[in-house]
Amino acid sequence: AMVSLRALETHAGLNEYTNGTMREALRHIVGVQLRNLATLGGNICQSSVAGDGLAACVTLNADVTIKSVRGERTININEFLSSPDRKRNILQPDELMTEVSFPLPDTKHTATAFYKLGKRRALAISVIGGGMVVTVDDNGVCTYCSMRAGAMARYPQRYKSSEEYLVGKKLSWETMLGCLPIMHDQVYEANKSRPSVFYKKESIQGVYKHLFADVLRKLNIEEVQGF
Repeated sequence: AMVSLRALETHAGLNEYTNGTMREALRHIVGVQLRNLATLGGNICQSSVAGDGLAACVTLNADVTIKSVRGERTININEFLSSPDRKRNILQPDELMTEVSFPLPDTKHTATAFYKLGKRRALAISVIGGGMVVTVDDNGVCTYCSMRAGAMARYPQRYKSSEEYLVGKKLSWETMLGCLPIMHDQVYEANKSRPSVFYKKESIQGVYKHLFADVLRKLNIEEVQGF
């Protein structure tokens, strides 16, 4: 949990196994000087709406280990963020996060991707931070899909209906574009009381077009021009 964001960003082994997802999520957080000081555990425990490291860890289905004088527990990051009393997370005053882990992906059949939309290329809070993990079989048929986006809700928003749309289908650019109307409608329903909904329901589609193209390229399925 105390590893710096910069160390994660530049860690060759980690970026190999996550197809660069952590690097893409972290490299635009503030500046290099602060990434040398800021930690992944701090990013998760802060549980900011726009936390890019948090969004990446949720997409990767991470577990977190928490310790106190009362003992140790390891829980899924979604449970960590499920505070019933509107606190940032379920961390108690006498607890510390000590570890972050996630399932080791099959790099042959699994691709991960992260794309940040911000007002600047650096030193900018995310407008949307989208993450995606896709696993396919030997025929290119999707067997697992995780789609999350930060800065869309209190915690990284899951696009379950879009995930279900892709699972069982042979992946292609056209197939993946087919889930965008589903995502558009979910974003609108979840944010229709907010003035930003008209921007976000359209821009989420642009973010995921970048992710779709990246995933297809990493799986050696298709090269999409312009992304």
